[in-house]
Amino acid sequence: MNDIILYSLFIIGVLLSSFFYTFGSYFFRLGEKYNIKFIYIYIISIICGILSYSVKVPLFYYIGKKMSVMIINIIFLIAVFISTTLYSKFILNEVIPLHTYIIITLIILLIILNHYLDNK
Repeated sequence: MNDIILYSLFIIGVLLSSFFYTFGSYFFRLGEKYNIKFIYIYIISIICGILSYSVKVPLFYYIGKKMSVMIINIIFLIAVFISTTLYSKFILNEVIPLHTYIIITLIILLIILNHYLDNK
């Protein structure tokens, strides 16, 4: 398969996995807002964790073989950072400070620079 298609699938899978991870990790905030019982919050969080790892493990195993473990984890952490920011802004309706956007932009630029220097 073409490398561009593989990396596109990798990015889509990482984004999907990070969304499930974020939703499962911070669903309790939404549960508190709507007075959902703890047992339901717990069950939904477990299901989201299972979905996250059901996407992430095969994705890393089959597509991530050509990438270093460090880069895979950095990409996943950035995706989680972005999905957590989006979750906070659009689902929890929290105000995201400007420095958060600046930090994520700088992190992405550092990763691009790292990739460029590794290939040079």
